[in-house]
Amino acid sequence: MEHMEQHRTALRDKVQPIMQTDTLRDPASGTLFLQIPVDSLPVATLRKHWIINPYIADQILSHCIAWASPFRDAPPAGVAAKFRAFISAKLTPSNAAKKRKQRGQTPAGAHIENMGHGVLVCPPRKETGEYVWILGRARLAQTERVPIPMKIGGRAMWDGRFYIRLFDPATTTTHDDADERTFHGVPTSALNFVVRAFTFEDYKSILHRISTAASAPPGTSTPSFHPSYCEQVRNVLQNYWSKMPEQLRETIPCVALQQDNGDTSYVVCVPSLAINLEPGLLDCRFSFANHTRFDQEPLDVGFSMPSEQ
Repeated sequence: MEHMEQHRTALRDKVQPIMQTDTLRDPASGTLFLQIPVDSLPVATLRKHWIINPYIADQILSHCIAWASPFRDAPPAGVAAKFRAFISAKLTPSNAAKKRKQRGQTPAGAHIENMGHGVLVCPPRKETGEYVWILGRARLAQTERVPIPMKIGGRAMWDGRFYIRLFDPATTTTHDDADERTFHGVPTSALNFVVRAFTFEDYKSILHRISTAASAPPGTSTPSFHPSYCEQVRNVLQNYWSKMPEQLRETIPCVALQQDNGDTSYVVCVPSLAINLEPGLLDCRFSFANHTRFDQEPLDVGFSMPSEQ
């Protein structure tokens, strides 16, 4: 038993530094970035790289997959081995790949592979860096897109990855007559919300809303639609949509108002992008729930949605 513990400790001592130097984890989007040179390593260096050692590589890749996965159990051994084979196949480029690089194109292409365990892997792309691999949640199936009902003051777990909490702004800021506040004539305590997947339709709708508000006459915009805030929201949305691979875009949550007719198209906030379009209505806080033992952040990370003052 003592020998096994020493063995596990030795493995951990090798794996943990690599996780810290070669991975970047973004809890806000549930996305992990893994840096591995694809086709520039000298043969002598490549032979010593950790990706060539199945014993170490499978441990590292298994933790990466577990971090991005919506499932709480560890991924099967075959998942890490499949990931390693996918990467290894890109490390020795063909003549065609060499020619692509000479022309300035992305060395590994943009073919996205489903690794299983709810995770997609995107090879290096021009948009995110020559040697950066992206791991993210696989696109949600229709059965996984069922909205979760919420009220102000409530909390929910979305997709096994995010804790969402809705607060009345009056509980975190000074606000007179908080109990009398309404939203278009409806008391805020009576409003219904849902947490659901952020979609391309939401992306277009928010861009339209801020464009309309930014061009409105002075005095007609709400504080959250101040021109400078509109520009901030536009930049954040467009940056996310252009940098994130298409298959990974619709895997973050948003909070939407539920109308009496059941419509949930009116997005109030997108926590992962720090967008709150109704700061006077609610305060949304969230944290990433799927940390592995290599993450040192406390469970209640508590990202807060800044709003234009």
